[in-house]
Amino acid sequence: TEADLDRLDLPDMRDPDRFRDIETDTAAIREAGLVSTGCIQGFFSGIHNSFMEYEDALANLLLKPDFMREVTERLARMNLDAVDMLLDRGVDIINCCDDLGNADALILSPELIRDFFFPWYEELVSRIHAKGGYLHLHSHGNIRELLPDFGAMGVDIINPFDWEENPDLPDLVRKHASDFIFCGGTTGALHQHSVDEVREIVNRACALSKLTDRGYILLAGGA
Repeated sequence: TEADLDRLDLPDMRDPDRFRDIETDTAAIREAGLVSTGCIQGFFSGIHNSFMEYEDALANLLLKPDFMREVTERLARMNLDAVDMLLDRGVDIINCCDDLGNADALILSPELIRDFFFPWYEELVSRIHAKGGYLHLHSHGNIRELLPDFGAMGVDIINPFDWEENPDLPDLVRKHASDFIFCGGTTGALHQHSVDEVREIVNRACALSKLTDRGYILLAGGA
């Protein structure tokens, strides 16, 4: 609540002890011919995951905008500090999870998303690219309305874009092929599917990859 802000004590992401193993890990990953990733919370999802109930977060964006700007800034600055520490230690890709939609549409109005959260995403992209990294943005749901914005600000990879949520995925890949790389393919872990279903999933991903010269990353959810 607003009364909690004065005593909110967030982790210090500039503390090098929190990242003491990262440099050796990323070196080993790179030597193996792979890329390393580090994760941060999304600027919207992080609020309802860590600070308040989901319903309160939605209501407060409309009823207490100044309070929510302060909460968003606290989370964002912690995120950005973590990003700097990760990239300085060799991490290649920053994963950011921020579910902004459901199967039908955006959870919030595009105006609210652009007003409260896009300035921080622009800062995030700028910092990542300045250090030679890439931003991988995860968002469930139908967020096609925001794709031009994400493309313009320089998001590198969009995930997951599952068929269950975006049946017109081939059209979206064609339209935004020059903006970013699409990543996804299924919402469930592959071992939960039959062999025929796995074959269909892989074939769909391969078909999508042929729609753009930038490729398509098949990513299966779950463990």
